[in-house]
Amino acid sequence: MTRPAQHLLMALAFDVYWTLVVMLRERGLLIWLTLAIFAWLRLPATSRPPALLLAAAGCGLDACWALAGLIDFRGDSLLPLWMVALWLMFAVVWTRLTRTATLPGWVLATAATLGGPVAYLIGARLGAMTLLVPTALAVAAMACGWLVIMLLFHLGMGRQKMRFALLLLWLTVLAPAAHAADWLAWRRVGEAILTWGPFTVYHSQLRTPNGRYDGPQQDRALIITYQRDIDREALVDATRDQWQAQGILQQEPRSEAWLRMLQGIWPDVAPGSQLAFVVRGGEGQFWYRASAAQTAFTPLGPRQSAAFSTRFLAIWLDPRTTYPELRQQLIGGTP
Repeated sequence: MTRPAQHLLMALAFDVYWTLVVMLRERGLLIWLTLAIFAWLRLPATSRPPALLLAAAGCGLDACWALAGLIDFRGDSLLPLWMVALWLMFAVVWTRLTRTATLPGWVLATAATLGGPVAYLIGARLGAMTLLVPTALAVAAMACGWLVIMLLFHLGMGRQKMRFALLLLWLTVLAPAAHAADWLAWRRVGEAILTWGPFTVYHSQLRTPNGRYDGPQQDRALIITYQRDIDREALVDATRDQWQAQGILQQEPRSEAWLRMLQGIWPDVAPGSQLAFVVRGGEGQFWYRASAAQTAFTPLGPRQSAAFSTRFLAIWLDPRTTYPELRQQLIGGTP
């Protein structure tokens, strides 16, 4: 068989694998992982480390996009295992292609840069993930990420320092992910419990970097742990009621659009579910964790404007709140 025919057969086989994984996902997870690991073990010994590091860098990039609110994989995990299997199989195929193709590395890197974002768009159409930002923005961000990974991979192929370059890239793409959730290490300012008659609705907690509440201009995180089943419609209705009580609904022309946005990104919550709103540099981001048993929060929707962030947290922190006792407890008794 000629080399071009081998490359074509390899590409077709990967396309079939990709389609099955994206359509079936967790239903065939053991098969996808087994095939990917087997294909990796079939590589020459010298090709396994670069393929593994390429897969790790890709997984780190996907995790960053999920944490940044660019994409959302269906389910509770930040990066599902079927996506890890896809990256490993892609890395195996791409390593083999790179070792045997006669095309320059920059041509192959460009092809991957163009094809990578298209795969995510198709995956979104098939229901494997959701794009949380406009398509053009998602494609641009993904293309940049793929370009960096592939250029570094191809520039380093055949060089002894390549594995260190890819490891550095992996650490680089994971650094924003670690930074994105560092608000969990912020110090607690105060906490409060909302009750309705004899029932507990939720526990709330306010955190800031220094453990003090200095006003709406500082970075802050409000974490709510729900104790009851509440659907998203009820959550949005409660937000509307609070904004109406504070006059925000009447004074802010964007409030109805904001409520529609919340309807689209908030989940139904159950006992143990946690919803957090983190403001950093004036802009906010919603985070969600289905239960404390999960190790990571998942971002909900895009970053929110300073105007929305101020008005949303006003429900709990503004002096006009309908929960003055809760406010005092959250801000640590600061008047």
